[in-house]
Amino acid sequence: AGKDDTFEEDLDDYYESILKRKRPKQLKAARGLEIALRPSVEEGVIPSYNLAAWVRGTDGDGEAVVIGAHLDHVGLNDWADGGKMRVHPGADDNASGSAALLEIAQALSETKPREDILLLWFTGEENGLLGSRAYCEKPLVAHEQTLIMLNMDQIARTDPKSMNLGGLWDAPDLEKLSKRIAKNIDQELKLDFEGGRELFARSDHYSFFQKGVPVIFFFEGDIDSNPVYHKPGDVPAGIHADKVMWVARQVLATAWAYAGEGQRP
Repeated sequence: AGKDDTFEEDLDDYYESILKRKRPKQLKAARGLEIALRPSVEEGVIPSYNLAAWVRGTDGDGEAVVIGAHLDHVGLNDWADGGKMRVHPGADDNASGSAALLEIAQALSETKPREDILLLWFTGEENGLLGSRAYCEKPLVAHEQTLIMLNMDQIARTDPKSMNLGGLWDAPDLEKLSKRIAKNIDQELKLDFEGGRELFARSDHYSFFQKGVPVIFFFEGDIDSNPVYHKPGDVPAGIHADKVMWVARQVLATAWAYAGEGQRP
């Protein structure tokens, strides 16, 4: 293409260097150069999808337990990352919850619960709970027939010996049920019912909460002690696999208490 009159640099070479280096490169123009810009905005729709799977119950009354986790992350997060074009893998946020939900699905695959169990992997959580909000506008299970929604989001870091169960601050009976379930499965993690208030409206359970569905937000707790939150360092190294396992067991046992055994708070 040759050198550009404004920047005195071959723009084809410039773009190739960006692709090769995977980071921005400054274009330098002559001092005092005046440039007129005509910006425009182009809007479009990018399709994205939630993923759903059923474990059908035997009584056929239409009631169901919903278990969910979001499967998206922030991608390059170039604005917050200073335009460095670095991939943010999201091992904790939220591959941990998505993987735990897969394990729960496998554990439930050969069972016959009384009530239906609906497994949901949500898209667009990082962009404002888009997937769960869309689901709640056109639910597969009527909200009044959804017994409880159990959400797993970031369950692999911070204190390896505790988990946070958010949303039970005004639900003492549900807290008691959770403690009883933990005792029944010999839960090795401490259950924290106090934390997570500042994050309660920032994950997918909140879409259900706004529709009047009982929810539990399963979370790692104390986000301030997570040094790789929304950063490129959120990779599998350093996650607490045992913590993920015990959170998944608590979620599975809670779902089965409702759908398999008919327990209620």
